[in-house]
Amino acid sequence: MPIDSKFGSDDEIVQQSIPYTAAGNTGELQFNNADLMSSDAKLVWDTGTSKLTVTGNVTATGTTELAAVAMKGHIIPDTDDTYDIGSAEYKIRDMYVSGATIHMGDEATIKSEGTAIIVHDLKTSDLHLDNTQHEGNEVDGSNGSWTFQEGDDNLFLLNNITGKKYKINLTE
Repeated sequence: MPIDSKFGSDDEIVQQSIPYTAAGNTGELQFNNADLMSSDAKLVWDTGTSKLTVTGNVTATGTTELAAVAMKGHIIPDTDDTYDIGSAEYKIRDMYVSGATIHMGDEATIKSEGTAIIVHDLKTSDLHLDNTQHEGNEVDGSNGSWTFQEGDDNLFLLNNITGKKYKINLTE
């Protein structure tokens, strides 16, 4: 049987504990600070499934560890250009996204069209290739920085290090 508790935004809760006992198991939901939860939120702890359901507009501060999260809405940060998903040490293994577009700031997008992956520079629409921050390539061990540009009837390749420009011969 679920244990149900509701906290309104007018409540002045300094410390709240909700003990439970079910099927021989005991536990406790504990809130130690009124700022920990704010707004009109509803918490339901199901002792049979060990599942906590939180509904309403909820603000939580501090560190929260979750094994899994099921959502029925958007994840929208409260501050622009501030938060990360994963870190240099702890990476996200797989991401499953729809065929829609991934926006990377105001600079570029990544999207899929059929079997193609389209990387789009929003300022120039050019394709940039750069391995200067990594070990050299497999062929000769060198590094490079190149940009492909499209013309009406030609393709051009620009060396971003030397400034040299090449026209690619296209034969029909």
